[in-house]
Amino acid sequence: MAPGVTSRIGIGFTGEGLGVREIIELGVAAERAGLDSAWHAENQRDPWVPLSVIASRTERIRIGTGIALWARSPVVMELAAANLDELSGGRFVLGLGTGPKERNERWYGIPYDAPVERLREWIELLRLMWTAHDGRTIDYPGPQLPVKGHRRALRPYRERIPIYAGGMRRKMLELAGELADGVILDSICTPRYVSERALPWLRAGLKRAGRERGDIEVAAMLIAAVDPDLERARKRARPQVAYYLGGSHADPIIRLHGWEEQAERLRAARAEGDIEGMVVAVDDAMLDEIALVGPADRCRAQLDRLDGIDLAILVPAAWRVEPGDVRKGAGAILEAFGR
Repeated sequence: MAPGVTSRIGIGFTGEGLGVREIIELGVAAERAGLDSAWHAENQRDPWVPLSVIASRTERIRIGTGIALWARSPVVMELAAANLDELSGGRFVLGLGTGPKERNERWYGIPYDAPVERLREWIELLRLMWTAHDGRTIDYPGPQLPVKGHRRALRPYRERIPIYAGGMRRKMLELAGELADGVILDSICTPRYVSERALPWLRAGLKRAGRERGDIEVAAMLIAAVDPDLERARKRARPQVAYYLGGSHADPIIRLHGWEEQAERLRAARAEGDIEGMVVAVDDAMLDEIALVGPADRCRAQLDRLDGIDLAILVPAAWRVEPGDVRKGAGAILEAFGR
């Protein structure tokens, strides 16, 4: 299919609600179902272990971090990515991003200064590192990630592992268009946000670098609750949507859709630890704009509204959802969107 039409479907995991072995089995099942790819976030679990086992038990499906955080050093990241790319026979995609500002500062002790320029350095440096073999050494001046005399003992399976930038805001999407092999939009992107904000910003970056739309893959993580019972599906997806809308990264989408009043209630409830208050602040209209919910045909129709997305990475709703329902939700995604 031409760019602008969702032609590929992947499944994504956050690490919530599923054991490592269950994630692996679902990733393997995704290949049997004919899906394009299996992705794992660096969130409640490390993504490298389940993705490595999925890679070793599959032959066709792409394997991706969606996303890996820049909390580790670039050298450690390049080694991990090269190993997984070799294990998968060149099927690995390194989805890379900053993560929330609060998590960087409070959990990892990493300053969040100049995130766009820092991610630019990450991309440039990783690509150099994969070429530092057979006696070649590389230097990178930084200024945020200076490296001197780096070299690899082994030639990687590929010198150019695809790097997909995770992002939602203007400067990050312009950077993705300028430099990255792909972009991964966040789980709360809406059809309107994609068409009116994300794609124009991405095209601006492409134009600046003299690149074409076909030079980059546009992926979107999408919350999915596939269920014959619409209200049951909404009940499962609503907490996940509330969780993501509680962060400051959601502000551009909230402003675009005029959801300030609902967001104010949601965030006030979050500050008080009132989970139910957060959930009820998300009305059906908001839910249907952000998530795929309901019977399979309805979810497929919702997905068709996302013009401009090349790859839809469907993530089963998991926050405040019973583990058994997360498993059923993942299975329902494979059944509804498999080929």
